[in-house]
Amino acid sequence: MNRVTCPRCGGSQVGRTHRVGVIERVFSLAYIYPFRCGTCHRRFRRFRWGERYVRVHLDRRDLERIPAQIPVIFHWKDGGQGAGTVRDISVAGCSLETDAAVPLGALVLLQMTPPDGPPIDVDVGEVRSRTARRIGVRFARIAPDHAERVRQLVQRLAAARAT
Repeated sequence: MNRVTCPRCGGSQVGRTHRVGVIERVFSLAYIYPFRCGTCHRRFRRFRWGERYVRVHLDRRDLERIPAQIPVIFHWKDGGQGAGTVRDISVAGCSLETDAAVPLGALVLLQMTPPDGPPIDVDVGEVRSRTARRIGVRFARIAPDHAERVRQLVQRLAAARAT
């Protein structure tokens, strides 16, 4: 079967995503399924004749995170601050390794320092998960130029991983 590519960026890092609502469930009866691009985060539908995605278990996350090792500093409400390392990243979020006790649900400001360019700022990130030394952050608000740099970083990391 032909590989699904993104209609916006032409990327091949595309995966099936959750069906939302009655319309997408009806569409799936006609082999039209929802997908999401891991590069630009665009959600779209494609006709996939003969393929069935019945009760496929999908991770809560729509996008695959790419392993990384990027220094990061962050701040959250009430004057909290910390430093750590981005261990994996996608265009929609990242996982940080840190010793800071960031509360679940906290809104954080992130500044990542990739090795090949200027810092990337995430204006608002929401802490969605927390373990002893890791926090999962969803990017809630990021300036368009910084979002583009995150997209390019994820593309470079994915390409390096594929080789």
